Amino acid sequence: MTSIVPGKYGDMGSLDGVEIAFQIVKFPIILVSSLIFSPLVWYNKHKTWRRVLGHQAFRWAARLKDSQPQTVEEDIGSNARLLWLGSKQTDHVLLYLHAYLYVLVNRRSIPRPSHRRVVLFLHVQEQLKARSNIDLGMAILTYTLTPEAAFPTPLRQSVAAINYLTSQGVKPENIDLAGDSSESTLKHANSDIIPPKNLREWGGYVLADVPVNQRGYVEALKAPDDWFKNMDGVVDRNPITAGSQECLRDDILAFNEKLKKTYKGKSSFVLQRGGVHDDIFLDFLVNETKLGELTPMIIEWLAAGYE
Repeated sequence: MTSIVPGKYGDMGSLDGVEIAFQIVKFPIILVSSLIFSPLVWYNKHKTWRRVLGHQAFRWAARLKDSQPQTVEEDIGSNARLLWLGSKQTDHVLLYLHAYLYVLVNRRSIPRPSHRRVVLFLHVQEQLKARSNIDLGMAILTYTLTPEAAFPTPLRQSVAAINYLTSQGVKPENIDLAGDSSESTLKHANSDIIPPKNLREWGGYVLADVPVNQRGYVEALKAPDDWFKNMDGVVDRNPITAGSQECLRDDILAFNEKLKKTYKGKSSFVLQRGGVHDDIFLDFLVNETKLGELTPMIIEWLAAGYE
């Protein structure tokens, strides 16, 4: 079982204070040097100065505070909640299974989605309303975190979320599932926003309680070859995206190839040039006006399914 460090979650030790002070001193140096040398780094050449600085700010900043948008929270049972962005809409629902809500380690909490992260979803809602008069309900599932609860609790809570939505009158064909993150080969360590050390640590906490014969529930790439057989009977469309510079890239590519062998539905894959992990969120983190290719693609994809 997962070893839990005694103490109150969120407590800071003396070494934590020293580390934060060091990062504050180093922070402006990192930003300036990244901007100066960005023309020499191929995956930054096409990015604006805002994105270059935003990339480094996200990587090195210990915490970014911002105001929270209007939300509605609902207890759905199974010790889980749905966080609705804006008002609760049930005609069409995008259920987001947020990987960063999965782990709470070493007494340092991974916070609820920040303002800049959810601004993407608010943008998607606004665009769908403007172009197709679609009222999209945006719901984020809040898991019980590791090590407070181990596998298969998050899986059961995900099922509970879908059951709750259908009990509220949402038609199954009007529910879209979205998520991010998967297992990693830890390549592109110097170009992604999440260092390999953190990926290994977080993954270790989650996988510690998963039986080998059930790893497919957590690591889709480790699932048996016939795991996704007949999935097209319940999932009509399935888009997959990856950034060319994220640590998870190769495993996402391998999973896409694995899925194509058995999934007969409408599938698409986009590899974003120079993209890092969760690249689309970073545009909104820095108020970038020149959005990358993925955000418009997601909007078009959702609209096509609802129209």
